[in-house]
This record gives sequence, structure tokens and C-alpha cells, in this order.
Amino acid sequence: MKVIFSILVHEKLDVVLNQISNFRKFNPKCLIIVHLSRSFRADLRGEIEKMSALDHVIINNKSIRTGHGDNSQFYAHFSNLLLLKKNRVVFDYVCFHASNDMFVKHGLADYISNFETGFAFFKVRSTWYQGRHARKDRVLLKALNKLDLDVESIKGSQLEGSFMCYDVCEKFIALISKNRLNRNSRIRELIGVIRDFNKKKNLFFPVLSEGMFYAKEEVYFPTFSYLFSTKNGNPYVFINWENELRVTEADILRIIDADYKEMKTANFAVKRVERDMNDPIRTFINSLP
Repeated sequence: MKVIFSILVHEKLDVVLNQISNFRKFNPKCLIIVHLSRSFRADLRGEIEKMSALDHVIINNKSIRTGHGDNSQFYAHFSNLLLLKKNRVVFDYVCFHASNDMFVKHGLADYISNFETGFAFFKVRSTWYQGRHARKDRVLLKALNKLDLDVESIKGSQLEGSFMCYDVCEKFIALISKNRLNRNSRIRELIGVIRDFNKKKNLFFPVLSEGMFYAKEEVYFPTFSYLFSTKNGNPYVFINWENELRVTEADILRIIDADYKEMKTANFAVKRVERDMNDPIRTFINSLP
């Protein structure tokens, strides 16, 4: 079974290579498609060859400016999907990851093969920051209206460790493209640059429009994948929400020792692992057999 991992990276080549090695170690037959942020690509220059020379790695030739909670992560992952389609890369599943995820357990292919998709598919509410913006996202609501759906059809999910099979992915790409949901205008990107600059400088920046900037990847992927999924699992990346996203060795050992009798939910990877080669959790994971 061919599994492809879509990963967005933006810093530290040694850490990126370590993540690629980790994914390949626990998923020996996988392919990895990497999106380099625009600034990271500029910094790397010729060193990109250290990744592109690997026969199990595809480097997206397009780079966009990526940030946190500013739409860009959806656009970057979708750009990876479009490249796979353009190059006619055939696969069984595509899985989505952040640059601070690492695998700690073998057996992912056996788990995801039971499902068509793997998203939380929870109903979004205004009490959730991303949900509040999603419910006022005019572009999203317009697309839903064309499908005879309303705001109550919006779904949410963590993206790390979510996945979709090839057939669902094909339909998802077609729907997103048809409704132009993957278009990030230059004006919107410029506004994002100004917003981020002002945030760093602690300057006031008025919200121009609710629903314009948020983590669309946590909404668009589950909302539209849901329309094509008949058998859904759950994302397989463990995130320790109760410990402010800090994963521990104890968390990792519990995942390794777990016997998942009900394969509806299983963990094979963890987030967040600091992007530092000397980080003790990264060192511990690198020592795993």
C-alpha cells in the first residue's frame, strides 16, 4: 500500500531531514511531499538537493508564505495535492502533518486501511476560535450554499494525522478547485503580512472581516471530505492538550504499549516535538527501535 505524507516545513534543514528519516523509519514504503515556505526556500538555496536527492521525497516546486492561523497552511497542503494530481502520482492514502510531528510506532498502514478518511468531524461552534471565523467565512458559506448546505454543515478537526484515501482525495480536489476555495489573492496575502508585522510589534490592527484569517485547514479539509466519506476513523497523531501540547516520554511509552482492539482510534505519532536536534523528546524518539 502506498501512503504519502504531506508536510509543511519552514526552518532548520537538519530537523527536516530528521523528520523525513523518522517517517520513513516507521513507514518504510512511504512517499513524502514537502512544501517549503517561501522564506525557507530562499534560505536553503542549493541545500534543497539534500532533500530532493532522496528518492522517497517530492519537493513542491511552488512555495507560499506560511504562517499560523492565516489560511496559508490549507493553501500549502492543497498545493501539495495539486502537484500529486498534476504529476499523476497514484497512491492509496494521503496523510497530513506539521513540521513538529514524529512517529513513535509502526503499523499505520494497517490502521488507515480500515477507513476512507480520518478526521474528527466535530460540529463547529462559535465558542471555538476557528469555528467562529468559519461560520462567517463568506467564501466557505457561498460554496456550501451551492451544495444546498448551510452553516450547520461545517465540520472541524485537527489536521495532524488526518488522512483520506485516493478516491476521496480526487473528489475533494475537484470540489475545492471548482469553488475556487484554494485561491489566496495577493491583496489577502498582503493584509496577512501587515497583520503579522503588527502582531510582532504589538501594534493595533483592526480586524477587517471576521472569517478572513483563521486555520482553514482545520475546517475546509473535514467539511468537504465529510461529503464523500462513508467510513471514517480518527486522526492518529496524539496531542497532549492537557499538558499545553508538551508530549512526554510517558505519553510515548503508553502509545507504544497500547493494544488497539477497537481500531476506530489509534495513535502512531505525536505532536509537539521541538524543532531542535538536542531536544530530549526528539532524542528519545530517535532512539526508538
